[in-house]
Amino acid sequence: RPRGGAGGVGRGGGLAVVSLVGTVLVFGGWTARDAVDTESPAPDGTRALVRVLEQQGVQVVVARDRGAAERALAAAPATLVLRDAPMLSDEALRRLRAQARDIVLIEPRSRSLDVLVNGSALGGVVDEQTVDPACEVPAASGAGAARIGELYLPGPGVTGCYPGDDGFGVLVANEGATDGDGTVAALDGLSVLTNRTLPLDGNAALALGLLGRSPTLVWYV
Repeated sequence: RPRGGAGGVGRGGGLAVVSLVGTVLVFGGWTARDAVDTESPAPDGTRALVRVLEQQGVQVVVARDRGAAERALAAAPATLVLRDAPMLSDEALRRLRAQARDIVLIEPRSRSLDVLVNGSALGGVVDEQTVDPACEVPAASGAGAARIGELYLPGPGVTGCYPGDDGFGVLVANEGATDGDGTVAALDGLSVLTNRTLPLDGNAALALGLLGRSPTLVWYV
């Protein structure tokens, strides 16, 4: 079935991000919030990404509990963004996976990688650096070189992109969604998605390619 959203924006999305991030950081003002917080204009917040997704026609719904996330996923075909969620059981993670069209794990830990990305695991950590995607995943190959930091080890049938010394910066599994072309992806949000890192290299295009595949994005915080 047809997809909406910003998935086809490609590398040009980075140009809009550079301008927007400057506005957010200079004029937004900020107080201490959790890293990758969707409302934070701080360097490690993600407000710029949310604004760019909205400019590309993606409705961003911030869900602050499981019930809100499930209601939003039931309302429309959606991509789910999920940080490490130690309060969720394995069964709850599988339920969310079944409800979402796509899932993007940011800063995942071993359990969520194992449950949601077909037995994948944490790898090493490298000083933030720029690498080529070295894979055929459209979101990565379209974005080109991007930043990596935390690395992940792919499970069976999982594609690794952006290779480092001990793993990959992005994992993508073509499974676990409400339609046949859904994906589950994992990446280091601090290296790619924050107000500081989003304008760097191909980060913006990679972010839009992974998070902008559906008309609605449910960000479970």
